[in-house]
Amino acid sequence: MNLFHFLSLAFMATTLDISAQYSNSTQLAARIKALSYFESTVNGTSIGKTAGGKEIFVVTVGNLEKDNKPGIAVFGNLQGSSLASTEITMQMMEKLVVQNPSILNEVTFYFFPDVSPDASGQYFASLKYERKENARPYDDDRDGKTDEDGYDDLNNDGMFTWMRIKDPEKGEYMIHPDNPAVMIKADITKNQKGEYIVMCEGIDNDKDDKINEDLPGGVTFNKNFSFNYPYFSQGAGENSISEEEVRVVAKFLFDHWNIFAVLCIGPENNLSGFSDLKQEFPDKKIQSVVSETDKPYFESVVDLYNKTARLNDTVKVVPSGGDLLSWAYFHYNRFAFSTPAWNVPRNKNKMGSAEFDYLTWASDHGLENQTVPWQRIDHPDFPGKVVEIGGIKPFLICNPPLPMLDTIANQHLDFLIALASMHPALTFNDVKITKRSDDVYLVEAELTNAGKFPTMPALAVESKWVKKVRLDILTSGTQKVMGGRKVFLWDRIVPGETVKAAWLLNGKGTISLKAGSPQTGFVNREIELN
Repeated sequence: MNLFHFLSLAFMATTLDISAQYSNSTQLAARIKALSYFESTVNGTSIGKTAGGKEIFVVTVGNLEKDNKPGIAVFGNLQGSSLASTEITMQMMEKLVVQNPSILNEVTFYFFPDVSPDASGQYFASLKYERKENARPYDDDRDGKTDEDGYDDLNNDGMFTWMRIKDPEKGEYMIHPDNPAVMIKADITKNQKGEYIVMCEGIDNDKDDKINEDLPGGVTFNKNFSFNYPYFSQGAGENSISEEEVRVVAKFLFDHWNIFAVLCIGPENNLSGFSDLKQEFPDKKIQSVVSETDKPYFESVVDLYNKTARLNDTVKVVPSGGDLLSWAYFHYNRFAFSTPAWNVPRNKNKMGSAEFDYLTWASDHGLENQTVPWQRIDHPDFPGKVVEIGGIKPFLICNPPLPMLDTIANQHLDFLIALASMHPALTFNDVKITKRSDDVYLVEAELTNAGKFPTMPALAVESKWVKKVRLDILTSGTQKVMGGRKVFLWDRIVPGETVKAAWLLNGKGTISLKAGSPQTGFVNREIELN
């Protein structure tokens, strides 16, 4: 068995033959370390730690000079509870390394498998519950104390599920008519009447007449970025970019000028259909919608996605503020895309319950033990009332059985490679030399963007942050530039566009032309003056 087949089987064993168990942080680190065999192609490193001391890993995959050619950054687990997005990101990376396609000679990939490891770690804890926030102690209810009223495991099953309190006067929820495991909000316009109060399992630990109002942890990665930062909202933090994991990710991206696109395996969806990412600002001068001149490129990527990958439900999910997707386009000024990569069909009976939709899908696929049967308990905060614990188990809605992700990862890797092949790429279309006298020459050069993306998004032209395309003429000591600039700069060259430069030179011999930018890569042309 050769090395290629051995590693292919090893990676498949890692991702599939683990009894439907996702990888914890230690196992993820081991999988990343295993790729160190491909040292010329792969570089895995930790760029920082979370408030809980967990490592933030980035894995660079590419051949030759990795940071001097177009790049794509790929992110998993933006929302904390999506271990599936981490696994999809890992499998894409592992398969890409093993396959080593020719695109690695043209494009570099930067994989961030799990940017919310404090939150995802709750999946492996002795008490399992979904969380989005990192481990920073935080005073959610502004009472001068931190993390003092979290969930409580009232039925001692090792999970925090749901609690329903029968209260016909105050209750807004009802039992779903087609699945008694599910609670839904009553719709009074349809003559439905609520009978239950529903909240996550817990008690009033600090005796302030509120339950579960100050949970462990504090800040959500995907709400802490600076664009449309949601001040004072749950999980946003004290200020934007306040968290170490957010700062190190932003710094990494800003330090890597060559990145031309960002792909999020996350909660937002602008790949099943075009989304203008529109968000409302009181100040109408703030750009908060995809530029019309960038729209065709977003639409072409949507077409590509729908040809290579499939979601069970194609509803567009727009950013809610402070998220990586909108920050990557509006502040980082790169083309930015997001997909959940996996979901279930929605509204199976038009009642809008994500839990009902998931349980219907799970039943169709033969999955069992998806819920905790409702169980009555005596609750100290609701004396004399009927209180029951139960409902869908944590983490199931966004994390299908692990073997299902192999096909999904293959589809999204195909999409990623196709997206990478669209990178902006410069070529010297024509270089013309006209002899004017014995030692004087007119040199005219044409430079064309042969890729399918412009050299920078439209917003980058105004921000002046993304580096421009630069064309240098490099002469020897016996040559002089008598006319024309030694350096030409262009902001944005769209696909198929040709720009021109000309010089009047004195002297004979070889001269070199070098053109490009970090996000396009560089091309060279040598010419002889004789």
